[in-house]
Amino acid sequence: MNNDFKYRVTDGWIRDLASEPTPNDRWPCIRWDEQLLKDQIRFLDVQAEVGMTYNIVWGPFINHSWPVPFENVIDDERADKLKMFVSAVHEHGLKLISGLGIYSWGFDEVIAKVPGVSAGHNSAMCAFSDEAWDWQKRILDFLMDDKWGLDGVSMQSADQGRCNCDKCSKLSPAEHHAKILVKSAEYIRLNRPEWLIGQASWGLRLDDPNEFEHILEISNVVDYMVEVQELSAFNGRRKEITSKLKCAFGSVGGVFIEPPQHWDRLRWFLTSRIN
Repeated sequence: MNNDFKYRVTDGWIRDLASEPTPNDRWPCIRWDEQLLKDQIRFLDVQAEVGMTYNIVWGPFINHSWPVPFENVIDDERADKLKMFVSAVHEHGLKLISGLGIYSWGFDEVIAKVPGVSAGHNSAMCAFSDEAWDWQKRILDFLMDDKWGLDGVSMQSADQGRCNCDKCSKLSPAEHHAKILVKSAEYIRLNRPEWLIGQASWGLRLDDPNEFEHILEISNVVDYMVEVQELSAFNGRRKEITSKLKCAFGSVGGVFIEPPQHWDRLRWFLTSRIN
């Protein structure tokens, strides 16, 4: 039996691997300069050497907010950097996946300026709003444009909370997120059937047996699902869950490290102790 991982994925914000800190910029800083591009290429060398297959990057286009009106998302200089990075990713035999907020993360300005997308939540759009779905499709269409050369998306819908209007409140947490994740994934499949679609469960529990029917619904439309809080392992339900999911299952493997953006890269270090 071949037990190799099908999806070997690295994930992070665009400056997580930068060799130079950004001490004066709000997190997440997405400044893309020549040094960062060099750092990214070095990282691709390592990824290829250890057999990774996918590189997920958050922040190639925006940090907190897609612009309103939706135009001039990135300038020509950044577009050139992205083109060079995509080419390097493919030359190393990897594929590039964009992090993607679904109804949250990236919609702060949309919520502030566009009536009807939110029912009162500052960072999450309403699952029952036609205007919200129009904006989500606009983002998906933008990312699916051939000119960017992307190979897929990693969706997150729960880390900024969710709408709690009268309609949304009638849905359980997993039911709510299944509604918007499935809708988005099906739209992507219709337009880019060759794309990889992942889903990271920040803020969304996979281990509640009362909610599992909705988790299963999500697994029907994505290629893989990542449990980032390891709760199913802690309560002994991981084997049961993974045997029933219709997609690949992944985790962060326990403790994970994210470098502090504002610190000099040589200021901090890790140590371990074995008793």
